[in-house]
Amino acid sequence: MQNERRSSSRKPEFCCAVVQSDDGGPGLAVMVRDLSLTGAKLAIPPDLRLSEEFDLDLISRGVIVRALVRWRRFGEVGVSFKNQWQRKAERSDDVLARIAALEAKLTSFGKPQLLH
Repeated sequence: MQNERRSSSRKPEFCCAVVQSDDGGPGLAVMVRDLSLTGAKLAIPPDLRLSEEFDLDLISRGVIVRALVRWRRFGEVGVSFKNQWQRKAERSDDVLARIAALEAKLTSFGKPQLLH
């Protein structure tokens, strides 16, 4: 039975994830059906052909993992995770945008004025 080969039990999970392409192209949204610390079952468009290995961005959990395809069925793919879950690092352009917004907010206060 397939469940006996898993190192951790999967639990039903219905959330969106993004398959990140290794070539830096746009990601592809997929649905996570089952999830564990070591793998997942993904619902994908039946005609989609995923590469054997990819980064999976688990958006709702704020983590990204390296996934390896273990099995394929019409509209579903089972993956195992090659590494432990890792928190996504903020992209530097996101950080710079936040800093710029904070700086703009600070300068909008202007010079202190005396209250009469």
